Formats: sequence, structure tokens, C-alpha cells
Amino acid sequence: MRKIVSRFVVCGAIAASAFGLSVLPYVIAQEATKPSAKTDKGDVNEKKQSTDRLPRNYGKIGLTEAQRKSIYEVVGRYETQIDELEKKIAELKAKEVSECEAILNQNQRQSLQDLNAEAKKKAASKKKDSAKDEVKKSESKTEDSDKK
Repeated sequence: MRKIVSRFVVCGAIAASAFGLSVLPYVIAQEATKPSAKTDKGDVNEKKQSTDRLPRNYGKIGLTEAQRKSIYEVVGRYETQIDELEKKIAELKAKEVSECEAILNQNQRQSLQDLNAEAKKKAASKKKDSAKDEVKKSESKTEDSDKK
């Protein structure tokens, strides 16, 4: 019974680290593209652009200009805190992955890297195929509308 539980825990750890490794590059890339939360007085326009976004569907409910300004202020107050927490989450995920990998032996690490590379290739080809399908769909819609 303990062997089964032990194997389950090891498999879970491997799966979790594989997921973490597959997501990590995207999280890091996402962090690199985000604008800095800290701004100087010269960067007010840059900061203003990022906070001048309403939450989803708020623009559809007929807000007054005063309501919009109030919502922008609220969003701005929380934006830096949220950015800091997202950065902390990315750091914790990276630390989790490295600690899980430290538990693995060299063969397991290599196998994990191979599996992650294969999954990445598969995801890229799937994305490419879905893009091709979208092009075909749009072309067929154009042809259908031309026939009418």
C-alpha cells in the first residue's frame, strides 16, 4: 500500500513539475512584456494608458464620466499590488519547479526535459494547425458569400 502511495506522490510531483516547466517560459515572457509598475512623473501618460481600461463589460452599461474616472482610480490603486503579486507568484512557481527538479535523478531530469520539449513542439504544431483551419474557414465563408 505504501509503495502505491509513494509512486502516486512521485508521479504527481513529476506531473506538477512538468506542468510548471511547460508554463514557466510563458510566465517569464509575460512578465518581461508587462510595463513597469513604478513610474516617474515623466511616465504619467504610460501609467494612465494602462489604468484607463474598464473591467470587462463595464463599458457596456452606460457609465457616466464621473463613474469612469472613479473606476479608473480604483483600478489604478490595485494595479501595482496585483503586478507585485503576479511577480511573486511567478517567482514561487519557479522556485517550486527547481525544488521538484532537485529531487529527481539525472535520468529523470533528462526524461522530463525531453517530455517537455515534445509537448512544446506538439502545442506549437497544434497552434499552427488551428491557425490554418481559421484561414480555411474564413476563405470558405468568403467563397460562400461570393456565391450568393
